[in-house]
Amino acid sequence: MSRVHMAYPLVLLMMAITLSMLLTADSTRPLQPIQVVYLGRISTQVDRPYQSFIKALNGLDDPLRRRIRVTFVEAMTATAWRFEAAAEQAIRLGPDVIIAPNTAAARAMRPFGQRMPPVIFASFMDPVRYGVIDRTSERTEPITGVWIADDLDSKRLELLRDAYPGIRSVAVLMDRDWAKNSDAADRLPRAAHQLGLTVETLLAEDMAEATRLLDALHPHAFDAWLLPPSGLAYLSSTALLERLRAWQRPVIVGNTQDVVQGAPLSYMVDEDFRYAVMVELLRRVMNGEPAGSIPVERPPTPKLAVNAFPMAGFPPPDKAVVLRADVVVR
Repeated sequence: MSRVHMAYPLVLLMMAITLSMLLTADSTRPLQPIQVVYLGRISTQVDRPYQSFIKALNGLDDPLRRRIRVTFVEAMTATAWRFEAAAEQAIRLGPDVIIAPNTAAARAMRPFGQRMPPVIFASFMDPVRYGVIDRTSERTEPITGVWIADDLDSKRLELLRDAYPGIRSVAVLMDRDWAKNSDAADRLPRAAHQLGLTVETLLAEDMAEATRLLDALHPHAFDAWLLPPSGLAYLSSTALLERLRAWQRPVIVGNTQDVVQGAPLSYMVDEDFRYAVMVELLRRVMNGEPAGSIPVERPPTPKLAVNAFPMAGFPPPDKAVVLRADVVVR
């Protein structure tokens, strides 16, 4: 046998050994962390949606979880929004994914276009109408999320009337974006009329403006109040509810957590749905699925939450509504 023929199997053997060593080295090499930026409110200690997201993330049954590192970027202070600045800060950090947990945070990412990493959002407002995405089906921009589709204010009026049958006048306090996107000026008076109520929409962008508005009102100017889950309530629900509690006014809100903490009743989609779906979308994106190819998720049936014994100052809701509730806090 020639030397060439003898050397050929040896070369193949050496190549196989080298390839095996390379594959082994590659398999033992630590995987790169997955960097996720969350655009949140004030801090991780007070941002309840952030805490709910992390709880859902910790329940992710996937090897990816061990690689995910979440950085919190303040997009809302205690009194103001800074979404554009937070979006720029998030881009500079160079993350693999950005979590935008509300409509305004998601919209702030839009100007970055194809320069932005995948974005996963949650929105109570119509994300197409509000300029977050072009369509809820397949999109060119690397963004997907959850449209909570909250057009529930008319139903909230009905539940408020059922919980407090004696009321006749209702104030609805929201910010201007919510009023515009929910067609409040048109829809709420019609809904109120059908329920035998009168309604007045009050607009404030932040707690400072809301305080000036409330200071100008007599405590009994309205029989009851409705606080939709607008940005105003998201930032300032505790302070607003404390004011209404001091006035001993019935109120319905759009956040179940407020009922857990003492408000009389709320009507909203299940918060757990939002966070679980956002985590599942994160998993899909990090496993290679283009964010723009994933249809925007829609919510399940809304839930009525009632506190049978709300904080002192709030009148207790009618027992018939307590019996109808999906969630009862006692």
